[in-house]
Amino acid sequence: MENVKGVKEPWAVITDENPSVQTLWQYGLRFRVEELFLDSKSGVFQLESSKIRVRKALERLYLVVALALLFVTRS
Repeated sequence: MENVKGVKEPWAVITDENPSVQTLWQYGLRFRVEELFLDSKSGVFQLESSKIRVRKALERLYLVVALALLFVTRS
């Protein structure tokens, strides 16, 4: 187990790699991607409950969501 300064809550990561800051950084990126995916599907944006069935309209909707996520999460 590794401690990382500056994180809000501690993580317990089980891995077959040697624990390092780089390993924890990679897991952090993975967790972030998973949370963004959940938000886009059934969380904040409720895309699963969308009534849109036209391909072009769905593409535009996903583009808007992607841009919104990019804007909100940029560092």
